[in-house]
Amino acid sequence: MTKYSLEVKLNAIQDYLDGVESYEGIAKKHQVNLTLLKQWVNKYKRHGDEAFQIAYEG
Repeated sequence: MTKYSLEVKLNAIQDYLDGVESYEGIAKKHQVNLTLLKQWVNKYKRHGDEAFQIAYEG
């Protein structure tokens, strides 16, 4: 189970991409770790909407 919902991740990422605030301001606003937020943004930039989809193998 993940600590942060997909909605929180995408909202924080979108705030950064929209230039709403700095990384620090966005991390504080969404109550997430600064380093983790940077990782989310980088992952989103590399993989787009598929970045946070869970792949199930069965």
